[in-house]
Amino acid sequence: MVARKKDKSSASKVASDAKKIEFRVAAPKFPSSQPIVSIGASADELLAHTELQSKAAFLEAQVNASRDGILVIDENNKRVLVNRRIIEQFDISPDILADADDTALLKYVVSLTRYPEQFLEKVMYLYGHANETSQDEIEFKNGMVLDRYS
Repeated sequence: MVARKKDKSSASKVASDAKKIEFRVAAPKFPSSQPIVSIGASADELLAHTELQSKAAFLEAQVNASRDGILVIDENNKRVLVNRRIIEQFDISPDILADADDTALLKYVVSLTRYPEQFLEKVMYLYGHANETSQDEIEFKNGMVLDRYS
């Protein structure tokens, strides 16, 4: 394959069977972000993707800057978001965080509570009633008391 530079953000390659493949690379403004390689995407699509990635990074930074522990679980019991504060509060291991399924994390946190059956019952209720709001205090074996808002 031979790469031909078209402009600063796109290039093409001609394969040995003479098919031309267009591709573009976008470099987001955040240093930790990986360049985006898109085959056949327009410049507008790449710009929209880069803007969306920038907004997501900004929101993630906001969530991680919060003094509150934030945990978001979807309707399939998959962890959508967990911020640094909640990881610190519960000293959650990387092994538990590696699994997006909430089962291991829930089991771990239940083991830390002073009243595990009551805690688990409330969690299961909230899972089944996602549109309801709730506020309660959770007592832990180590003496910590947390306000939970769901």
